[in-house]
Amino acid sequence: METTATRDRFFDGRNAVRRAVAPQLIGRTLSINDPEGRAVARWDLDDMTVVDQNKANGSMVFTIASDPKPRLVLFDSPQRTALLAAAPKLRRWRSHRRRRGFVVGLAWFLFGIALAALFYFGWRDGSIWVANAVPRKWERNLGDRVRAAMLDGLYACEGKDGKAALESLGRKLLPENVADLPLTIDVVRVKQVNAFALPGNHIFIFSGLIDRARNPDEVAGVLAHEMGHLELRHPTRGMIQQLGLSAVISLMFGGNAAGDVAYLATTLSYTRDMEREADARAIALLQRAKLHTDGLASFFRALKDDKDAGSPLPDWLSTHPGLQERAEAAEQAAQAPDSAPALSESEWRTVQTICTAP
Repeated sequence: METTATRDRFFDGRNAVRRAVAPQLIGRTLSINDPEGRAVARWDLDDMTVVDQNKANGSMVFTIASDPKPRLVLFDSPQRTALLAAAPKLRRWRSHRRRRGFVVGLAWFLFGIALAALFYFGWRDGSIWVANAVPRKWERNLGDRVRAAMLDGLYACEGKDGKAALESLGRKLLPENVADLPLTIDVVRVKQVNAFALPGNHIFIFSGLIDRARNPDEVAGVLAHEMGHLELRHPTRGMIQQLGLSAVISLMFGGNAAGDVAYLATTLSYTRDMEREADARAIALLQRAKLHTDGLASFFRALKDDKDAGSPLPDWLSTHPGLQERAEAAEQAAQAPDSAPALSESEWRTVQTICTAP
């Protein structure tokens, strides 16, 4: 007569051969042993999930999230009972599946609402409504994937002290309504004078911008400008307008086109009104942090001087409001008498050498 122990089966995912096995719980690891007691696989309990349960014979099918191809079929036995007791989440697999189904269903429901909004309000105004309705955590999923794809193809500067100085400055400037997500600031070795924001509180700064800046207040002004874009959700709006809603939702939920979007992120086109809004928010953020506000104006003036001297205008400014207009608007902002430089001299030196320091 076949016992419960000998009925348990394991499929390694490489072929259709099934093996008789006997599970053995060792701490937080399930050792899947053959009849001679040799381990054919070892699974971490925290990595295990339930695929299904046979209603006729009660057997449960398990796999692991990190490699879903193998299958372990366990019938009711003291060993399976011990496994379920050690990993209670495996007993609640049906509720987890229902929750996941609810999330997916909600995503498609919102997708339908968003499409209706886009058609009703028009593509531009509709994208504003959709971007504002996207949960911040979904934005983070989108930004995480695009950021990873970008870092895969760029040299990230890892000067420890320079990164610490920029991150400290970033925390001072971070808008309150996006502070629920962590902020990442990546400096990459690219000569172009550029900076841009990704959904989910990610900011990229090109080393060419740091090289062009004459003081830390200019870098702080640009950083505050990008945070203004984040606060106003301009990156998400830009991606929806340029990629299409379905592609953005696909990326939020694990689509594989992040690499194709990475280049787009560096060339996101904002309207002039969006740029003016981000400039205004930058000044407000600098004022709130009690930092000098004249860095943004001096940076625009320096770029205007370069342009007047025949230097090409950076791509990221090609569709922006005029540099003269932006400089004048920034200069009109009141600078508090107790405002301070964005960084100390020593911190500024670490930022300037962030791509060469160990």
